[in-house]
Amino acid sequence: MSMDLYARQAILTTHALDLSRGCPGAGLGVTLREGDARTRATPLASVTLNAQGRCAAPLLSSASARAGSYVLDFDLAAYFDVPSIFPCVRVCFRLAEPLAHYHVPLIVAPGGYSCYRGAPPSRSPRESGAWRVGDPASWPDVMQPSQGTGGGAGLSLHIIDIARGVGACGLQGTLLRDADCSAESGFAVNAEGRTDRWLIPDGCLAATDYVLEFQVGDYYRQLGFGVGDHPFFDTVPVRLRVQDIAAHHHVVLLLSPWGYSCYRGS
Repeated sequence: MSMDLYARQAILTTHALDLSRGCPGAGLGVTLREGDARTRATPLASVTLNAQGRCAAPLLSSASARAGSYVLDFDLAAYFDVPSIFPCVRVCFRLAEPLAHYHVPLIVAPGGYSCYRGAPPSRSPRESGAWRVGDPASWPDVMQPSQGTGGGAGLSLHIIDIARGVGACGLQGTLLRDADCSAESGFAVNAEGRTDRWLIPDGCLAATDYVLEFQVGDYYRQLGFGVGDHPFFDTVPVRLRVQDIAAHHHVVLLLSPWGYSCYRGS
């Protein structure tokens, strides 16, 4: 029986987004191996990502996961219809806690890629930054996704603090209409790196430009991160244009005190 990605036993998941097409990496082949990059790693699974750019089931469950080194190979040579300088993306990582959740997103194009540890669905991080599922005795059978992860039209966001490996809990921001700089709403990010509800719910998007302003300097100052009184990135603005009001616009921000990247997620 296939296991749901939100099941309490789900340990390792992945998600690929194709920035060259602006869509999920549907059809991308992925192989999971146990071992490190220089040894003959043992193959554990080979899958093809679905229309959402995800696996149909977790790559590792609590029954199969064990502490150690793993390798994910993403077959770009067979995926892209143009030559790529990177025929295969190999991601090596360590699974330190077999009962934690490990989510490995890949952002890819023919000319480059990026990878990070993402936030699991509806599971809070420990203070040390490791994503946990908590006391197994208290787990529900299925971890329900938050209100910021569903389908439909609207605007949602997800912010990962890659300097600490956690959702950017407590980061504050403002949503504005770009035309007149009028504030739509202020917001704060929860422990998953999301807002509790979509910034713009289904049916309320306008065909216009919006600006998201993230108060990054205040966020890292409050953490005592050593950014000083005048951080290099104090406010991070992200301008986006809505052309299809019937589509879901999901903005992902990967953040550190000294750099950030942004893309449209799914």
